[in-house]
Amino acid sequence: MLRSMYGMEEVMRIHIIPEPKYMVSEGNDSKLCMKTMQVRIGMTDTEERLLLCGRELFETVKEEESQIRCYYLICGLQQPDQVLAARSFGRTDGYSLRIEEESLEIYSETAHGLFYGMMTVKQLSETYPAGLPCLVAVDWADMSLRSDYMDLRTLYPIYDNILESIRRAASFKLNTLVIEYEDKLPFQTMKFLRHPDQCFTEEQFKEIQKTAYDHFITVIPLQQSFGHLEYVLKHKTYQYLRETAQAVGEMCPLREGALEVSRALLTEMAELHPDAKWLHMGCDEVWSLGSSRECRESAMTREQIFIEYVNQLTEIGCSLGKKPIIWHDMMEKCSDEDLAHLDKRVTVAVWIYSGNNLAEQAVPLIRRLRALGIQVIGASSVRCYDFYGDQNYPVAAKRIANLDRWSKIAVEEQLEGLINTNWASPFSFGKPYGLYESAYYTIIYGAERCWSEDKGKEDFLDRFFHVFHGVEPEGLAERGYLAEDYYRLIPNLMPRICRNRTIARLLEVMIQYEEAAFVGVTPHHQMFRCAMFPDREEEALSLKDKEERALKALTEAKVQMEEILAEFLTPPMAELFLQSRFYVPKLYEKEISRLLKAAGQKETK
Repeated sequence: MLRSMYGMEEVMRIHIIPEPKYMVSEGNDSKLCMKTMQVRIGMTDTEERLLLCGRELFETVKEEESQIRCYYLICGLQQPDQVLAARSFGRTDGYSLRIEEESLEIYSETAHGLFYGMMTVKQLSETYPAGLPCLVAVDWADMSLRSDYMDLRTLYPIYDNILESIRRAASFKLNTLVIEYEDKLPFQTMKFLRHPDQCFTEEQFKEIQKTAYDHFITVIPLQQSFGHLEYVLKHKTYQYLRETAQAVGEMCPLREGALEVSRALLTEMAELHPDAKWLHMGCDEVWSLGSSRECRESAMTREQIFIEYVNQLTEIGCSLGKKPIIWHDMMEKCSDEDLAHLDKRVTVAVWIYSGNNLAEQAVPLIRRLRALGIQVIGASSVRCYDFYGDQNYPVAAKRIANLDRWSKIAVEEQLEGLINTNWASPFSFGKPYGLYESAYYTIIYGAERCWSEDKGKEDFLDRFFHVFHGVEPEGLAERGYLAEDYYRLIPNLMPRICRNRTIARLLEVMIQYEEAAFVGVTPHHQMFRCAMFPDREEEALSLKDKEERALKALTEAKVQMEEILAEFLTPPMAELFLQSRFYVPKLYEKEISRLLKAAGQKETK
């Protein structure tokens, strides 16, 4: 239940994500229908994006010069309400909203804020299709930078779903998107770096940028500079630049030609993103740095080599009109003397993905960097390794703990915001994690934490099932379920899910696969006994029985997986994902057949 300013319990608990800072329910529904509403949008400066959004939501939109020196959208009223409007002034992306039986009002000092108010109304219309609930809400963001992440190295959504993911991120009030393109970028000068099949066309690339812009999302392009460059250093022309022969993605910064390659990559990225304020240069996990002959003979420490090269990259980024960002991890062993030489025009993104001890790790590092004059932002994760390679969906308990603690740190340490990273795999040649869409739960949880650090944690599970899946609230939190229980609840609640059912079905299939591969009958755990005791008939018979049952379950899971993957991945990526999940079980099957044959049993079919 909500409480009003007088402490009285309200009639209706309205579900919105992110939960507004202040909201009072009037306890009844309006008579408004979005598709038949005629609205007026008042603007201090014309903002075509607001008109575009308005036309998507309402029947007719009339533009007018603002009467009260702020942005507003009103329906069913003659004059805007200056008093209500002023309640959100001075707040980051703030807006004021009132819905009555026959009127609607949204106010904001900024175009961004009015857009987020419109997104709240849009969400309410989807969650409450019978009628918009009557309410008053005043809301604003705790952080000015609230970032989603698109990792395109291995698996990523089909093109239309990428556009939908951008629109969805904006609807939950994320305002930034870091994109790690790798070879999916439509390079203009270095066209040989384009992936032959999966690179975006120029038209697709432009539409991605426009979709982000239209939805008030700032794109931060990420171009790796001397680590994670497998897609560059695989080419014979550039193999000589590897730090070591086997470090196929790590470039020696002291080798002749290295800086020219980094400059070319950063220049291409900057030119393809002329309106981008930021340019993320990566610079993380260059594990072999310092191993090459040039590095060993340089008389510099590994940390000094890193700082010197980052400074050169920063000069390039700034000359391209961008604000450079790098990851922090290669700086962890740098002394204060080393860091004193870092170009202070670079912003360091501190990425730490733990939960319980996050404050002990992050806060001293943030304060140390700031004391040395270095700008800092935070980086949490909605999906990362978590010591579990499959990641068919995020390890929710770990991710929620990390997001909770990072948002608290970001507010307390007055950080500009957070990049909520979402990794597709541990590295370019690694086993892919689950599909992007399988992380929507943690993505949206992270969006709420960036918008409102301390609100809505107790009932997020209920609100998510209601808002995202159309499941009427049933007090899951009151029954003892925690936010991290979302994924295990999907199979039971599947019959009631009426919104985003395809995404729920994807999760259901992945859970079915995990039960077949890891939870149910798992004969590979018994293989060693048949190898040790080939003459014991009971060992072979038991193994054969379990293998037949496991094979049946895995075969059924694969059929279901093939069907659902077609909704989310192109055929080549779907095949890659299937191989990543069923290659090892196939090896087990072959080895079990060999063991059974050696023990005198027929091969499993």
